[in-house]
Amino acid sequence: MSRPCASARSPACSATGETFRAFIRGWDVEVDPADVPRVDLHAELLAASPVTAHNHVLRRWLRGTTEDPVAEFDTAMAEVEQLFSTRESKAGHVIVLGPGADLNRALAAVREALS
Repeated sequence: MSRPCASARSPACSATGETFRAFIRGWDVEVDPADVPRVDLHAELLAASPVTAHNHVLRRWLRGTTEDPVAEFDTAMAEVEQLFSTRESKAGHVIVLGPGADLNRALAAVREALS
C-alpha cells in the first residue's frame, strides 16, 4: 500500500512530480530540449494552480469572509481554467475509461452520441 507524500522532497513525491512533468511534456509532440525547463515550469504551475485556488477559497470560508464558498470556488476554478485554456470554446467533455475498457467500443459510443 502506498502512502501519500510526507513532503515534496520525499522520493515518492519526486517520482510523482517527474511523472507529471513527463506527462505534460508529452502534450507537446516535438518538445525542443531547450524548452524542457519552460514545459516543466508550466507543468508545476498547472498542478499548483487548482490547489492554490482551492486553498484561497477554503481560507476565506474558514475565516468567515465569504458568503457563498461554493460559488466562489466555481469562480476560482474558472479562473484557473482560463489561465491554462487554449480552447476557443469553453464547452467540452471528459471521458474516463476504466482498466480493461475497450477503446474501440468507447470511440464508437462517443461518435454515436455526437452524431
